[in-house]
Amino acid sequence: MMIAIGCDHAGVELKDEVINFLREKNIEVTDCGIKSGEKCDYPDMAEKVCGMITSGEAEKGILICGTGIGMSMAANKIKGIRAAVCTEHFSAKYTRLHNDANVLCMGARVVGPGLALELADIKPKINVDLTKAVEILATQKSLKQKESELFAIFDEYFDYTLMARLALGEAYKGLNDEQKKRFESAFVARLKFSFSEKLGLYTNQSIEITGDESPNPKRYFIHAQIKGENEVYKIIFKFHKKAENEYLLYDIDIVGVSIIQTYRAQFEDLKNAGFDEILARINAKNAIDEAGKK
Repeated sequence: MMIAIGCDHAGVELKDEVINFLREKNIEVTDCGIKSGEKCDYPDMAEKVCGMITSGEAEKGILICGTGIGMSMAANKIKGIRAAVCTEHFSAKYTRLHNDANVLCMGARVVGPGLALELADIKPKINVDLTKAVEILATQKSLKQKESELFAIFDEYFDYTLMARLALGEAYKGLNDEQKKRFESAFVARLKFSFSEKLGLYTNQSIEITGDESPNPKRYFIHAQIKGENEVYKIIFKFHKKAENEYLLYDIDIVGVSIIQTYRAQFEDLKNAGFDEILARINAKNAIDEAGKK
């Protein structure tokens, strides 16, 4: 696939970031300009990029200005062009699927370089890491060693603080800072064991990414499946936008069961027990789990 990309003076930095990203993915790109320090009128650049598409020199196009709106208006005046302004993954995906858009327009003052690349990079990375996870689980190593190797890979994905808060629910708000730290530490240990244990049930089976979706601009879900000999088990990795250009996992559905909802139900049953009792029970389970890791 050949992609033609161009910008006005407001979009040079983002254009260069996108070009580098695409070339790292071995996608052919034609840089239609402009360079830093140059100026141009956005209708002229829209005509240049879209002309490559209508002539058959490029299959798709990317146009970048301050907001993306001017470029899209200019591009859509050209016969055969279907340009769409997108500020998040969901719109970009579905304007291709449902509207057959052939030109993506972005606003450098709206999305910035990081957001334009962040979502596009999550899916291929987690695909590679899930393959590594399956390979780790298939070894004859101890459960403790497997868990250590798994989370050497997956630690960077998880928003442990948010997961702890969601799992404990309303009771979390009543904790002081020291209690929150103690609870999060115990909860993370429990979560890691649970995640490793559940994935371990599907040892020697293949796992693959099947799709993704953005229910809203602050959420991004990756769908995967574990393929057994006779059955397929579905997993959904749920990311939230923690900060600009940073998406982290806040929940995982394994075969239709939310890890966070499971823990919330357990803690709800203990809501009258008090913080110390809840923490004591978690630590007791963690101690049993630790003793069982051989």
